[in-house]
Amino acid sequence: MVFELAGFPELRPTTDELRAWLLSTLRHSCHVEYYLYAFSLGEHDPQRPHDISGPCSKYCWPVARGLALQHRGADNGNGFAVYTNHVVPSIQMHRRNQHHHQMFNNRNSEATADDMRVGATDALCAITEDRQYQGGEHSLDSLLPIIKQAAPHKIRWMWHEYLQMQKIATPNVKKIASLDDIPNIGLPQSMYEQVLFATFRAVETFREEYGYKDL
Repeated sequence: MVFELAGFPELRPTTDELRAWLLSTLRHSCHVEYYLYAFSLGEHDPQRPHDISGPCSKYCWPVARGLALQHRGADNGNGFAVYTNHVVPSIQMHRRNQHHHQMFNNRNSEATADDMRVGATDALCAITEDRQYQGGEHSLDSLLPIIKQAAPHKIRWMWHEYLQMQKIATPNVKKIASLDDIPNIGLPQSMYEQVLFATFRAVETFREEYGYKDL
């Protein structure tokens, strides 16, 4: 199945922009999978490893192309146009087609407790990561005010996962510093191998099919 961003001329990220985006995505996927394994979550999520498998994953070109541009234009006043015309459509494409977003982002009568816990874990991991648009990384201890501001249907699930996450060691996602040499930060071997396969396949695709030879 091919997904394209309609209505906007293609704007390609640089190799550095694409590499930074893919590395951030890889870290986030491993971050979430670490907690899903620790708390036995996501058994019925059909799109794992998190965010990098299934339709419109963050490793597919239309999604990666737009999201890799999220910092483009910040220094010359064009950032808003790039974000609106390229980043937002990629975000929407990803969220419309990924199971965990379908279950968690809005009230969904079909969402199970497991779906909500997976979504809450995803949200909390994202907040603690070093993302410029949210003011950098946040420690677990600083999350309470953010949880209180979440959508009403999300708060109790985020609170529950916050308490669970406090009980175990926090993984060092920054140990993942390369797309070619990926350490295991605490995933079960089978999931770790799936992450490696998805990542190496994506990198090969970007190198061979989209011209990013130096990725």
